[in-house]
Amino acid sequence: MAEVQFTRMEALRLKNKLKLAKKGHKVLKKKMDVLVMTLFDILKRLKGKQEVVLKGIREAEKALKLASLQYTEAELMIFAKYNQLTYQLTAEEKNIMGVKIPQFKFQYQEKVPYYPFLRSMKIDKIIKIYRGLILSLVELAEIQVSLKVLLQDLKKTKRRVNALDHIIIPKIESDIKLILQKLDEMERENFIKLKVLKDAAEKQEASS
Repeated sequence: MAEVQFTRMEALRLKNKLKLAKKGHKVLKKKMDVLVMTLFDILKRLKGKQEVVLKGIREAEKALKLASLQYTEAELMIFAKYNQLTYQLTAEEKNIMGVKIPQFKFQYQEKVPYYPFLRSMKIDKIIKIYRGLILSLVELAEIQVSLKVLLQDLKKTKRRVNALDHIIIPKIESDIKLILQKLDEMERENFIKLKVLKDAAEKQEASS
């Protein structure tokens, strides 16, 4: 660690550094507040979407169980094969205070269910439920990834705020105070020295 230089230039440099540190602290605090608000919003969305997904899974299992009373497993597999989705999943980003939150976009080609056998209301229901469940799962994945990214950055931001609060800013303030105290002491010492020299010179002049 570099030693403190007891000069007015150093005091000025540290004062400017302190201003920047406090400005950075203010920005990081604002960022942390926004991230915390966003975090609570995401947690609320997470809970709601988890409930939707669990409900969808229960409905899918129930619909599949009812369909299995009418069709064999092989026939159900054929229905599934002929009704596979043609889809595209892309990922974009939303910037929140410098944090890149992912946004998934799931698009699929809407098409009428195909029936290699006789049409069934049970199969219609299964297709509808599973397509809705896929969309919910993509949305849930987006929320979970967003939550992970947000928590990581929030933790990092909090560490930086704490470092500024408890280490960096107090250290700069302490160094400034120490320099100013030392400069005052040096000024007093110089004043005393000058006074002693002046008194000595006056005595010498008076005696000559």
